[in-house]
Order: sequence, then C-alpha cells, then structure tokens
Amino acid sequence: FPPAKGRYVVYAAAGCPWAARVVTLLALKQLDTDAIRVIYVAPEISSQGWIFDAAHPDPLYGAPTLRALYDRSLQRQTGDASARHAGKVTVPVLWDTTTEQIVNNESGDIIRMLDGFEPWAGRRGLDLYPAAHRAAIDEACAYYLTHLNQAVAQAGSATSQDAYAAAVGKVHAAMDRAEATLAQSPWLLGDRFTEVDLRVYVTLIRNDPVFMTLWRVQRSIAWQYPHLLRFVRRIFQQPGVAATWRVDEVKRFFYLRDAAANPHRIVPLWNGPDLSVPVEMAPLIPEESS
Repeated sequence: FPPAKGRYVVYAAAGCPWAARVVTLLALKQLDTDAIRVIYVAPEISSQGWIFDAAHPDPLYGAPTLRALYDRSLQRQTGDASARHAGKVTVPVLWDTTTEQIVNNESGDIIRMLDGFEPWAGRRGLDLYPAAHRAAIDEACAYYLTHLNQAVAQAGSATSQDAYAAAVGKVHAAMDRAEATLAQSPWLLGDRFTEVDLRVYVTLIRNDPVFMTLWRVQRSIAWQYPHLLRFVRRIFQQPGVAATWRVDEVKRFFYLRDAAANPHRIVPLWNGPDLSVPVEMAPLIPEESS
C-alpha cells in the first residue's frame, strides 16, 4: 500500500475520539481531500453497527453499512465473493480505493502512516513521533491512555461506587498533571507538538459537552483548567481543525447510544466553551517559530 495522492480515504465517525485522532491530524498536516478524502458514517450506531444514511452516504460504493465494506475488503483479499467479516467493525478505517481493501483500522498505526504522505502535505515537517523523543512520547501516551482516554469511559460504565471512584480519580489526576505541565510549556512535552498532544486533545475537547455530565467526570476545562482550555483552543484554531469538530454529531453519538445513562435520549444544548476565543498561539514544531 504505497502512499499516493488520491488513492486512499479515511472512514470516520465524528463522535469517535479514536477516529478524531486521524481526522485532526489530516487537518494539522494540511492533507486536503485531493490527498486523502474523509468519509463520515452516520453519528448514531444502529443495530447493524456503523451505517451510512442520506446525510452521510458512502460515495464510493453506496454501501449501507461499514460492515459491508469490511466484507468487501475480505472478499478482495480472499477472492471469495461470499466471504463475510466475522470480527468487530470499528472506525477509523484507512481504505485503499485501488485494491478495495482495508489498509488499517487502528488509529495509532494510521497517524504514523500519514508521515508517508509528506509530499502532499501543506504543512511539512510535522512529525508527531520523532526518533529523539520516542521514549518520552511512549511513556506519556501510556499514562494518558490509562488515566484519561480509557478512564473517562470506565467512569461512565462503572457499576459500583468503588469502580467509579477509581476511574474518575485517574481522570482528575491526568487533568491535574496536564494542567501543571501546560502552565510551563505550550505542549505536553515542551516546545514540540507530538502524539501525546493529539491523543489528549481529542478527549479534552469532548470533556465539557459530554464526559463531564454523561460520564460523571465532574471537572470542567472551561471553569477549572485555564491551561487545558488554552491548549484545546490552540489546536482547535490551527487551520482546518475547527471544521473537524462536528459537535452536534459528537453529542448525538454519545448521548443517544447509552440507554442506561440517558433513557429519555435527551441531548444537552451546551456545546462546551467557545473554542474560537483568540489565544496566544504556539508553533507545532520549533522550526515554525523561526
């Protein structure tokens, strides 16, 4: 699957923070639709899993569901027209339109694959996993994965007070750690934007409109974490990133999928803090400041 302009598309769900890593990075690298196109599934998961609808069609094959594309990929790989994918169907999906196969469906892998598309990037040199910093990136990513990215969901799905307290305690600790770090530097590992920042951003931007209430995180970046808020705004205000934040679909994805937590299917009106309020920007890579 060699990098090539226009050959690949990303199937994503606006609400999914894992898919948001890829879509946000495409914007940060300024890889436009001529380079890699993004196709969104419908925001709500149905009994058939991720689906396409009138507002979110599949323009390539007219597939009714994402599972149909997983089936199509398996059929191309095996040569068996009756083959059916038996495993999970998840987003994001990096899709090869030439072979009609799934290249990868793991966000961590895809964001590193995007470095291969440097020739078509409007912003050059944005390497989120530079060799000299990989040990620090790995450590920080591992911490924020367990204490933030996964812990918010664990807080929301907890069925006992102890499990909830343990999960939300991790979230609060991660927020406190990030707030302290960002009080001293523009990004979580200093003056260079890395995978750590991307992974933390996609969770923090969902905190106030979703996790704070639906999953009982009970911390607000708008009112309690000024440095986290500035951090989110710095990323949101990068060219092209605001267009990836489909907040209405984000709220529908979370609030309408959890019947136990939200049996009346009520979607709150508040979209979180105004992320367009100007802030002091910071270069994503040190070289951009010169």
